[in-house]
Amino acid sequence: MYLDDNRLIKRPKVLQLLSVSSSTLRRWVKSGRFPPPIDNGDAHLSWQFKDVHLWLSNR
Repeated sequence: MYLDDNRLIKRPKVLQLLSVSSSTLRRWVKSGRFPPPIDNGDAHLSWQFKDVHLWLSNR
């Protein structure tokens, strides 16, 4: 199966993948522990799949 590393995943999916709360994710981003979201022009917070996957791989 082909997975596009550049695809965007929204905050609910990131929270599910990391098994953390919204407040924990917010703290991690603010402290630099987790990559910041991508500004894609809408009101939703999104991350590139490759950034989340890399972070999980190095955890």
